[in-house]
Amino acid sequence: MLGYITQSQSLTPEDRDALIAEVASALAGRFPDMVVRGLKEEDRPRVREAARVLVTDAVARRGVNAAGVDVEGIVREVMAQAFGLGWLEPLLDMAARGEITEIMLNPDGTVWTIPKGEVFPRPVQGLRPSPQAARVVVDKMLAVVGRRMTEAEPIVSAKLPRSERFPAGARVHVVAPPIANGEYPAVNIRFFEAKPVTRKRMVEEWKMLPPAMADMLEDAVRRRLRIIVAGGTGTGKTTFLSFLANMIPPENRIVMAEDPAEIFLDRPHVVSLEARPANLEGKFGVDMGQLVTAAMRMTPRWWLIVGEVRRGDVGMWLFRAQMSDHPGLSTVHADSPREVVATFGTLLMLDLNVKLAATKDLFRRAVDIIVQIGFDPFGVRRVLEVVEVEPELRGGDVRFRPLWRYVAERSTRDNPVWEKVNDVTRVRR
Repeated sequence: MLGYITQSQSLTPEDRDALIAEVASALAGRFPDMVVRGLKEEDRPRVREAARVLVTDAVARRGVNAAGVDVEGIVREVMAQAFGLGWLEPLLDMAARGEITEIMLNPDGTVWTIPKGEVFPRPVQGLRPSPQAARVVVDKMLAVVGRRMTEAEPIVSAKLPRSERFPAGARVHVVAPPIANGEYPAVNIRFFEAKPVTRKRMVEEWKMLPPAMADMLEDAVRRRLRIIVAGGTGTGKTTFLSFLANMIPPENRIVMAEDPAEIFLDRPHVVSLEARPANLEGKFGVDMGQLVTAAMRMTPRWWLIVGEVRRGDVGMWLFRAQMSDHPGLSTVHADSPREVVATFGTLLMLDLNVKLAATKDLFRRAVDIIVQIGFDPFGVRRVLEVVEVEPELRGGDVRFRPLWRYVAERSTRDNPVWEKVNDVTRVRR
């Protein structure tokens, strides 16, 4: 008879797996906000009905008689695949408990984590997802923020919003094959702090600085001094900046400019600004320079917090703010106080054609204290020195007055030693 379509009675195992993957992808795309935060009980009836419709339609398109298919069983598997993050779930639980700070997937399929308070990653034994499973998890995470890993966009950075799985949010960076040499994408998931960085954690638990130094820095913050935190990659600059920011008196208005937004502030009057990358056409991006410029036009008598100075225009606007009546906290990638000045000089020269002599004069007027952090001989993050910027140039150079220094030769891993050298003398209004 014309128009008659012969239907098979069941799906092969291969067809069933392909159908589940297809419908799970479609369902996740329909409810992207639920992928990262997870399904709540009140979501389930609506999502289950949508999954049932999609499964029934997919079965019919394959010419299979739905009466011979366990539709409800497939629906359950589809929902688990669509809204679970599979092989990543146990590691996310560890991150939520504060046990790890970063997850890495390498192009060879190995998975690594960085334990809390440590520097070097450790391999996750017995975990090696398939390339398809890795891709599914990456696609789900990026779908939440409307991004995709494609041939046209093989390198993707995205910030995941706060959720039950990501209590403070996270930063995801993905490099797809063949740019990443291997079968798997290279993935880094860095978790943000879910609670304020307290004095107890910094001084007693992590022993990053002694109590007396913490007292001095808190006094400097309350006196509205301008402070830069310097250090290399992974030394904890943002964590230390968060520690200082939570010393700001609660009656102050605080404006934060970050890329990405990471700092958790327990203060009542906070404005958080976050940079945004441009799209594939190079449009609609908002960079750090624009954020700091916008912050300058907000209500006066505020603190300006800049996550990290990576460009000359950001440095220039920071100097302008801190030379006026706006105290500031910021970070920069540098391995010594002298390198801090050199870094600002290079950035302002390359991006704005500002001469080094002018940058040095701006620096001594805009900055009061530099906190240098890094790794001690035992591989532990410490404050290595604190210096005060002298108010005048000498011989055309920025000069520093030492306040504190870490004494490596008298320290052990569990008993670090610092030496106080001088008191703070700089004064601001």
